[in-house]
Amino acid sequence: MEPLKDIRLRLGLTQRKMAQALNTPLSTYLKWEQGKRRVPGIVYAIIHLIGKYKGALEFLLGKPFKSKR
Repeated sequence: MEPLKDIRLRLGLTQRKMAQALNTPLSTYLKWEQGKRRVPGIVYAIIHLIGKYKGALEFLLGKPFKSKR
């Protein structure tokens, strides 16, 4: 699996924004990124969705987005 930090940097997010998108305390996210705690599999699934679907990050961060309907 790709390291969490590499994924975050590829997405262009700060550690704070990534933690916010994952609805996780920053301190927990930092431990994941530093390898001090195991990253739950569901976190990788959410990150995959953020990278794959346009608007997913904005949705997770609570920013308004417009539907194309």
